[in-house]
Amino acid sequence: MRLGVRLEVDVGADRGLPATEVPGAAREIASSAALRLDGVSGYYSPVDSFAATRWAHGARSAARVLVEVAGHVRNAGIRCPVVSMGGTVNGLVASGVPGVTEIAAGAYALADATVAAATGCAPALLVEGGVVDGDLEEAAADLLRACGNDWDHETTATTPELVPVRQRLSRETATVQLVPAHICPVLMRARFVDVVTHEGREPTSRWRPVLLPEVEP
Repeated sequence: MRLGVRLEVDVGADRGLPATEVPGAAREIASSAALRLDGVSGYYSPVDSFAATRWAHGARSAARVLVEVAGHVRNAGIRCPVVSMGGTVNGLVASGVPGVTEIAAGAYALADATVAAATGCAPALLVEGGVVDGDLEEAAADLLRACGNDWDHETTATTPELVPVRQRLSRETATVQLVPAHICPVLMRARFVDVVTHEGREPTSRWRPVLLPEVEP
């Protein structure tokens, strides 16, 4: 029996193997009595605000790099059945790139403010909290802590209309709903997510985020 493994390729998120090193790693796996190559995977993430506005272009280029790398592996006589593109936004684009066989979406399927602005999708996750003297209550503020993007650490949330929230909230507001600029930190801290319909505010179900432990390389 052989354990199937995938090689993650660096296609723009500064993680994984450089594309030039993948064929060599694939040969090592193919020569192993305990392993087999299941395929290659990759994840693209914009590095600045300009790249975020051209997310589709970057994701399409990344998907093509994955397909090309898989082709090099196959040309070396090694099976490479899966070409997997990670990321919800990336998947919207990569699914149309010939040669991509799998889309792996995660937390971004709920859409944060950055994803919503890039795709036009309405954000599905909101952080609701009370407002006291213009400040967001502690529990909600803690969820949104460090939710800024690498290119804008200060903007951690927007209104549902995607207007950045950088100043104190109105003292006349009792409660507020905010969209995290970056969803991952929220789901890492949230004990649960209430699911509500568009018609009402009463939760119809409750989800509990499941986080896999980080594995040191």
